[in-house]
Amino acid sequence: MVKKHRFLSKSEIKDLIKKLVSLGIQPQISLSDRIEELELENGDKIFLVNSTPLFCMVDDILIPTLFNKIRFDLPFIVIDDGAVPHVLNGADVMAPGIISFPSNLTEKSIVLIKSLKGESIAIGTVLEEPYKKLAEHKGKVIKNLHYKNDKIYKLCVDLIRNLLSKK
Repeated sequence: MVKKHRFLSKSEIKDLIKKLVSLGIQPQISLSDRIEELELENGDKIFLVNSTPLFCMVDDILIPTLFNKIRFDLPFIVIDDGAVPHVLNGADVMAPGIISFPSNLTEKSIVLIKSLKGESIAIGTVLEEPYKKLAEHKGKVIKNLHYKNDKIYKLCVDLIRNLLSKK
């Protein structure tokens, strides 16, 4: 599953911080942190900050993992119970399944996807014309990038287990 493993240089860490800030994500990492990059066979990447999987790159989009507490700083949408199993199987979020959607999102914004119970189940990016699709109550609104129990999530669980077993 992991094709390559390497540590980032200080200049690469600076670039990573800049990229996260440009996405509106406060990275909470510094140049003194040990940051590892795991490249998966499909080209996606997981970034370990001091051995904890905090960020991933999916489809060349850098996002926090579902294990990163800064996910709570992201704008979020709430989906209905009927949409949850589909999102947990990797489906994109369709307008009819959305219960709540912030009024200030633009195309390519990174969002946290929550269930009605408040559980963080996925992270996605807003597609074009979200408000038009919501008004018409049809169409894909959010591209699902990372969801609970996907390959990245499972690898992160394994990494965390390994980290905890060493303590």
